[in-house]
Amino acid sequence: MTQDAPITGSTNSRNKRVLAVDDDPILRELMAEMFGSIGFDVVLASNGEEALAVLQDTALDLAVIDLNMPKLDGFGLLQHIRAQTDLASLPVIVATSSGDQESVERAYDMGASSFVTKPINWTQFRHHAQFVVRNGETERALRLAQAEAAAAARLRSGLYAVLGHELKTPVSALIGL
Repeated sequence: MTQDAPITGSTNSRNKRVLAVDDDPILRELMAEMFGSIGFDVVLASNGEEALAVLQDTALDLAVIDLNMPKLDGFGLLQHIRAQTDLASLPVIVATSSGDQESVERAYDMGASSFVTKPINWTQFRHHAQFVVRNGETERALRLAQAEAAAAARLRSGLYAVLGHELKTPVSALIGL
């Protein structure tokens, strides 16, 4: 069973939005309850294809994805997320029973923010997810600050070029005299 409408938790001015993608309906409902209890809005998807549709229409703060799903697995979904410019900085927690070293390394190589194995310790996972969201916000703020600094540097360089040219013009006229 897939739920399209978000589950609303607390009365924050803007709740964090999380996408929980897993083919296990019980685990999806547990995630919805856990995230709802800490004030997150939750959107559920049962496979990677449903998740892609949600990602196109919904601004998110976190995605929690399973690796082993029908239609489009977690690796494919992660690849789509990291390939899209507007989603490249979305924090992604991979939550799966595939805790082997190859799966962990592949998930991180593909851009996973974090990795947890099932069965999930919900108390720890709650804090872990909040940490990953805060870290994602900090990373986005740093990227924005870097972009603003680069724009200021370009503006400064352009200003120096114009000033240099304008200062040379009167000096050239004086030398000509």
